[in-house]
Amino acid sequence: MKLWKQVKEKPNPPTIEEIRRAWADRQDEDYKIVNALGAILMRSNEFYAYPESSLPASKERVKEAIKRVLLLAREEEVNHLKVAYMYMADFIPDAEAERINAFGRKWLNPSAVSHTTPEEARQYQKEDKESNFTEHFQWSAEECEHLHKEIDEYSKPRGRPSKMLTNTRGKNGG
Repeated sequence: MKLWKQVKEKPNPPTIEEIRRAWADRQDEDYKIVNALGAILMRSNEFYAYPESSLPASKERVKEAIKRVLLLAREEEVNHLKVAYMYMADFIPDAEAERINAFGRKWLNPSAVSHTTPEEARQYQKEDKESNFTEHFQWSAEECEHLHKEIDEYSKPRGRPSKMLTNTRGKNGG
Protein backbone atom coordinates (compact mmCIF):
# COMPACT_ATOMS: atom_id res chain seq x y z
CA MET A 1 0.00 0.00 0.00
CA LYS A 2 2.85 2.34 0.86
CA LEU A 3 4.50 1.72 -2.53
CA TRP A 4 1.25 2.45 -4.36
CA LYS A 5 0.93 5.74 -2.47
CA GLN A 6 4.46 6.70 -3.49
CA VAL A 7 3.73 5.86 -7.13
CA LYS A 8 0.51 7.87 -7.11
CA GLU A 9 2.25 10.90 -5.59
CA LYS A 10 5.00 11.00 -8.24
CA PRO A 11 4.28 13.41 -11.08
CA ASN A 12 5.16 10.81 -13.75
CA PRO A 13 4.83 7.33 -12.27
CA PRO A 14 6.43 4.52 -14.28
CA THR A 15 4.27 2.67 -16.77
CA ILE A 16 3.62 -1.04 -16.41
CA GLU A 17 5.97 -1.61 -19.35
CA GLU A 18 8.75 0.34 -17.60
CA ILE A 19 8.22 -1.70 -14.45
CA ARG A 20 8.35 -4.96 -16.43
CA ARG A 21 11.51 -3.82 -18.22
CA ALA A 22 13.16 -2.88 -14.91
CA TRP A 23 12.17 -6.25 -13.44
CA ALA A 24 13.61 -8.06 -16.49
CA ASP A 25 16.88 -6.10 -16.25
CA ARG A 26 17.20 -6.88 -12.55
CA GLN A 27 16.36 -10.52 -13.24
CA ASP A 28 19.12 -10.72 -15.88
CA GLU A 29 21.59 -9.23 -13.40
CA ASP A 30 20.48 -11.71 -10.72
CA TYR A 31 20.98 -14.68 -13.07
CA LYS A 32 24.46 -13.42 -14.03
CA ILE A 33 25.43 -13.13 -10.36
CA VAL A 34 24.09 -16.58 -9.50
CA ASN A 35 25.79 -18.17 -12.52
CA ALA A 36 29.10 -16.51 -11.62
CA LEU A 37 28.76 -17.80 -8.05
CA GLY A 38 28.10 -21.29 -9.42
CA ALA A 39 31.31 -21.11 -11.47
CA ILE A 40 33.27 -20.14 -8.34
CA LEU A 41 31.78 -23.00 -6.34
CA MET A 42 32.54 -25.49 -9.14
CA ARG A 43 36.25 -24.75 -8.68
CA SER A 44 35.98 -25.22 -4.92
CA ASN A 45 38.00 -28.39 -4.37
CA GLU A 46 41.07 -26.39 -3.33
CA PHE A 47 39.35 -24.06 -0.87
CA TYR A 48 38.44 -24.41 2.78
CA ALA A 49 37.29 -20.79 2.78
CA TYR A 50 36.63 -18.39 -0.08
CA PRO A 51 37.99 -14.85 -0.32
CA GLU A 52 35.14 -12.33 -0.39
CA SER A 53 36.86 -10.56 -3.28
CA SER A 54 36.09 -13.57 -5.50
CA LEU A 55 32.35 -12.90 -5.26
CA PRO A 56 30.71 -11.38 -8.34
CA ALA A 57 29.05 -8.72 -6.13
CA SER A 58 28.85 -7.87 -2.43
CA LYS A 59 27.91 -10.74 -0.15
CA GLU A 60 24.51 -9.20 0.58
CA ARG A 61 23.83 -8.57 -3.12
CA VAL A 62 24.67 -12.20 -3.96
CA LYS A 63 22.30 -13.42 -1.25
CA GLU A 64 19.59 -11.12 -2.61
CA ALA A 65 20.16 -12.42 -6.15
CA ILE A 66 19.88 -16.04 -4.99
CA LYS A 67 16.61 -15.27 -3.24
CA ARG A 68 15.18 -13.54 -6.30
CA VAL A 69 16.22 -16.36 -8.65
CA LEU A 70 14.77 -18.84 -6.18
CA LEU A 71 11.36 -17.22 -6.55
CA LEU A 72 11.12 -18.39 -10.15
CA ALA A 73 13.36 -21.45 -10.05
CA ARG A 74 12.35 -24.77 -11.49
CA GLU A 75 11.95 -27.57 -8.96
CA GLU A 76 15.28 -29.17 -9.90
CA GLU A 77 17.11 -25.87 -9.27
CA VAL A 78 15.76 -25.13 -5.80
CA ASN A 79 18.16 -27.30 -3.78
CA HIS A 80 21.18 -26.05 -5.75
CA LEU A 81 20.20 -22.47 -4.98
CA LYS A 82 19.69 -23.25 -1.30
CA VAL A 83 23.12 -24.88 -1.07
CA ALA A 84 24.71 -21.92 -2.84
CA TYR A 85 23.03 -19.63 -0.30
CA MET A 86 24.47 -21.68 2.57
CA TYR A 87 27.94 -21.51 0.99
CA MET A 88 27.88 -17.77 1.61
CA ALA A 89 29.09 -18.62 5.13
CA ASP A 90 32.43 -19.64 3.62
CA PHE A 91 33.11 -16.30 1.93
CA ILE A 92 35.24 -14.39 4.40
CA PRO A 93 37.76 -11.52 4.31
CA ASP A 94 40.61 -12.30 1.92
CA ALA A 95 43.48 -12.35 4.42
CA GLU A 96 41.59 -14.73 6.72
CA ALA A 97 40.67 -16.99 3.80
CA GLU A 98 44.31 -17.14 2.68
CA ARG A 99 45.45 -18.07 6.20
CA ILE A 100 42.85 -20.82 6.48
CA ASN A 101 43.49 -22.17 2.99
CA ALA A 102 47.26 -22.24 3.55
CA PHE A 103 46.75 -24.25 6.73
CA GLY A 104 44.37 -26.62 4.95
CA ARG A 105 46.71 -27.16 2.01
CA LYS A 106 49.60 -27.91 4.35
CA TRP A 107 47.92 -30.11 6.94
CA LEU A 108 44.77 -31.54 5.39
CA ASN A 109 45.95 -32.36 1.88
CA PRO A 110 45.71 -36.16 1.38
CA SER A 111 49.27 -36.19 0.06
CA ALA A 112 50.59 -34.39 3.16
CA VAL A 113 52.87 -36.23 5.53
CA SER A 114 50.99 -38.05 8.29
CA HIS A 115 51.12 -36.21 11.60
CA THR A 116 52.24 -39.00 13.89
CA THR A 117 55.27 -37.67 15.70
CA PRO A 118 54.80 -35.57 18.84
CA GLU A 119 56.66 -32.66 17.17
CA GLU A 120 54.31 -32.76 14.16
CA ALA A 121 51.29 -32.84 16.47
CA ARG A 122 52.60 -29.80 18.39
CA GLN A 123 53.31 -27.93 15.14
CA TYR A 124 49.82 -28.77 13.86
CA GLN A 125 48.20 -27.44 17.04
CA LYS A 126 50.33 -24.28 16.96
CA GLU A 127 49.49 -23.52 13.32
CA ASP A 128 45.83 -24.41 13.84
CA LYS A 129 45.65 -21.83 16.62
CA GLU A 130 47.51 -19.19 14.55
CA SER A 131 45.34 -19.70 11.48
CA ASN A 132 42.06 -19.94 13.43
CA PHE A 133 41.25 -22.97 11.27
CA THR A 134 39.22 -24.92 13.82
CA GLU A 135 37.59 -21.75 15.11
CA HIS A 136 36.64 -20.79 11.55
CA PHE A 137 35.00 -24.15 10.91
CA GLN A 138 33.00 -23.97 14.11
CA TRP A 139 31.81 -20.47 13.18
CA SER A 140 31.19 -21.53 9.57
CA ALA A 141 29.04 -24.48 10.66
CA GLU A 142 26.94 -22.20 12.88
CA GLU A 143 26.60 -19.57 10.14
CA CYS A 144 25.71 -22.23 7.59
CA GLU A 145 22.95 -23.51 9.88
CA HIS A 146 21.65 -19.96 10.29
CA LEU A 147 21.65 -19.43 6.51
CA HIS A 148 19.94 -22.79 6.00
CA LYS A 149 17.10 -21.75 8.29
CA GLU A 150 16.93 -18.32 6.65
CA ILE A 151 16.68 -19.66 3.08
CA ASP A 152 14.23 -22.40 4.07
CA GLU A 153 11.97 -19.81 5.68
CA TYR A 154 12.28 -17.56 2.65
CA SER A 155 11.47 -20.34 0.20
CA LYS A 156 8.33 -21.58 1.92
CA PRO A 157 5.46 -21.63 -0.57
CA ARG A 158 3.50 -18.40 -0.52
CA GLY A 159 1.30 -18.92 -3.53
CA ARG A 160 2.08 -18.23 -7.15
CA PRO A 161 3.78 -15.01 -8.22
CA SER A 162 1.69 -12.50 -10.07
CA LYS A 163 1.80 -12.52 -13.86
CA MET A 164 3.79 -9.30 -13.77
CA LEU A 165 6.59 -11.08 -11.90
CA THR A 166 6.89 -14.11 -14.14
CA ASN A 167 10.18 -15.27 -15.57
CA THR A 168 11.02 -13.02 -18.51
CA ARG A 169 13.97 -15.20 -19.53
CA GLY A 170 11.88 -17.97 -21.02
CA LYS A 171 11.13 -21.50 -19.96
CA ASN A 172 14.76 -22.65 -19.92
CA GLY A 173 16.07 -19.60 -18.06
CA GLY A 174 18.14 -18.38 -21.00
